[in-house]
Amino acid sequence: MPVNPRKWIKEKQARLSSTVEESNDDLLIRLALKNKAILLTRDCELAQKASNYVKCALVPDVTLEHQVAFVVKTFHLNIKCTRTSGKCPACGSPIKRAPKTSIRERVFPRVYACNERFWQCTNHDCEAVYWRGTHWAKMVETAARIGAAISGALATNKKSYREKRLVADENKTQPVALSPEAQQRRQAIAERLRRLGLKIK
Repeated sequence: MPVNPRKWIKEKQARLSSTVEESNDDLLIRLALKNKAILLTRDCELAQKASNYVKCALVPDVTLEHQVAFVVKTFHLNIKCTRTSGKCPACGSPIKRAPKTSIRERVFPRVYACNERFWQCTNHDCEAVYWRGTHWAKMVETAARIGAAISGALATNKKSYREKRLVADENKTQPVALSPEAQQRRQAIAERLRRLGLKIK
């Protein structure tokens, strides 16, 4: 099953619009307005319509890693995450370390026996419980690929900026070709200045 980029970015504390499997564009826009959220979509028509009301981005149809890199670059997000800044993938609320004994009745016995550390959502309407299951290694690997994609996107952006500056600097130093009429005017001005004891560069 492909990983949902919304969950990944939510865990890095970016505020995003809720994912709703709905064809009603107006509903999605209203949800974004209500939650003061960013609306991410691959639907060109929805992006064009929503941009009149909410902050919106048309996400390219590429891999998860490059989708996240696109969002980070577009909105200049800081996605550094610490052990105390995790978010609940289900509702987006903060999660905190939970005593093992407090969640005994909320997880399967095998999960309880095989894990020592648990985290729980602080939202009382959610209270989802998390632990480092067998999927943890895949999450770490995916996070590393996302980091590489983000670094590549930012490096490409900086390289593009440097290249544009170099081209601009080269254009400034290159002599401008003058028309015959302009050359005659330049010569006439130079002659007048010469008579005054001045020179034209």
